[in-house]
Order: sequence, then structure tokens, then C-alpha cells
Amino acid sequence: LKTMSHVNNVAKLKERLESIQKKLPWIETLDVTVDLKVSEEDLKATISDNLKQEMLLYRQSQVGAQQSIARLKSLNIATVRPEDYFAEMVKSDEHMKRVKEKLVSKQLVMERTE
Repeated sequence: LKTMSHVNNVAKLKERLESIQKKLPWIETLDVTVDLKVSEEDLKATISDNLKQEMLLYRQSQVGAQQSIARLKSLNIATVRPEDYFAEMVKSDEHMKRVKEKLVSKQLVMERTE
């Protein structure tokens, strides 16, 4: 049996990464890296606070989206659907009507109880 030693061979790892990495234009991957500056104090505060974690993720996502939209516009790629765009809805109009009626009735009940 051949035994393998587990060594952190950085040079080999980088070589392997390069061999499997695809060099595609940005428009094919749309990858975005956000360098959001967060203080160490804020980072520690998020460890046990789910709301703060969600807000941090939200801010990162928002910055990434803004960067991406700016980049798409610089490439002259439309970021808004045309007015005459039609997409098939997942839920039927009848189902959405029932959902709306239920929400309206709940709202009326809440208004009456106030």
C-alpha cells in the first residue's frame, strides 16, 4: 500500500487550479467580488445576531448588484425588460386572486379588532 503524506504544496495546488480554471469573459460568469469594509466590532456583533448577519449579507448583495449593473451598462447591455415583455406566470391568475382575497380579509379583520 502506498501512503500519501498530506503536505500543503502551494505550488502544486496553484498549478492544478490553473489547469482546471476556465478563462471566460466576465459576461459569461457574472462573478462579483464585494470588498465591503466591516469593522471588527461589527463583525463580532454579527456572530450571535441573525438580523445583523442578514443585514450584512443584504448590504453585500446590494453593493454587488450595483457594481454589476454599472458594469453591464458600460458593456451596453440592457438591464431592464422591454415594456412589451411577456413572461409565463408560475401561479395562475385565479390562484393569485384567491391569495389577494385572503389577504384583504385578514387585513379587514385586523382593522376591525383595532
